[in-house]
Amino acid sequence: SATVSVLYWTQVAHEMYKILILVFLLVGGSNGRLNDFVKVNGEKKKLTSGCHKLMCQSVISEMRKEVQKHDLTKEGEGEVFDTAGQAICIGVVQNYMMYERKGERWSIRKRHSYELEEDHTPDFNALLILKEACFHFCDEAQLELSEYTYNHLDNSEGDQLFCEELTKPKAKKKPSTKTSNPSTPPKEEQQYEDMMTKIGQDLNIQDLMQTDRYSPELLLDDADQEHIKTGTKKMMCKVCKTAIKKAYKDTTPINDEARLSAIIESAFFGKDDVDSMDYVPGSPPSWGLRYVVSPKYELLKMDPDGDPLAYNENIIRNVIIAKAAHKAHELANIDIAEHIIRTAKKNGKKPAQREVTDFVCKKACADSANSYEEEL
Repeated sequence: SATVSVLYWTQVAHEMYKILILVFLLVGGSNGRLNDFVKVNGEKKKLTSGCHKLMCQSVISEMRKEVQKHDLTKEGEGEVFDTAGQAICIGVVQNYMMYERKGERWSIRKRHSYELEEDHTPDFNALLILKEACFHFCDEAQLELSEYTYNHLDNSEGDQLFCEELTKPKAKKKPSTKTSNPSTPPKEEQQYEDMMTKIGQDLNIQDLMQTDRYSPELLLDDADQEHIKTGTKKMMCKVCKTAIKKAYKDTTPINDEARLSAIIESAFFGKDDVDSMDYVPGSPPSWGLRYVVSPKYELLKMDPDGDPLAYNENIIRNVIIAKAAHKAHELANIDIAEHIIRTAKKNGKKPAQREVTDFVCKKACADSANSYEEEL
């Protein structure tokens, strides 16, 4: 669907850059060249003559927001320099878009508001071009971007002149006048090596899709991750009962254990085909997309005519429901389909939904209750 597609592509782009934040080893020695093209899947995509200047202004704009939001200047320029690398392309990809002009050359523009709506499917090719162009530009101009943002955090009047000078053909890097050392500390180098060993040297789209599917919460901020952790504990009971309810609507093949197992499985787990283009980040069971998680951790049916969830809200909802369902299934520690069939044979009839729910969700509900009591 269009909703799933936009969430998928946006999240892939979002997590691509978040992963690179974790693994990006800061390096110096740029040769000062800005190519008039980028390569996407081995194909050259030509850029307009003014693209780098516009890219510069876009990056500076996103830099200011990021630095001010997180107060990155409190310990000098070091964190500003880190942000000026490929990491800042997170904001650029979220808020800008590449478009093809006459002559088959590409330039950058601010995204229109409708392009962030859930029913809009972005051009993934344009996202890839934007990512490559932003990465290349920030690689080449990281030092200048860092120095300028650090020294002009509250004044944007000189942005245009700065970007004109910076993006002149074959512009050479000026030596830094700051005392900060942008080289990577040994600890960060080791973290980089450990991370690269963990995820592999080839950071390809399949890797990103798997991260997108299984662990999108790792790319959220600390507050959102804590919200997910709390929500998972408190909602196990509700999610477990809802999963059984949804499964019970389709448990007519009471003697077909394979079919019944598949029904139960789909009620607790999302699709397992990461290559599928219609999977949902966080991999919740499909019924979970028709619900919302309230601030009080209630599982409420979504209003079909209401406003769509914001990006982070959607990811949080997906992950809470998915994790709660997985944990409830794990705590049950039984073959639910086998239990239903065995009970049916013993009693001569299909067990009541409530009987199965109470049996399967007993431990999940006990854990959820304990999580509430811990707050009292």
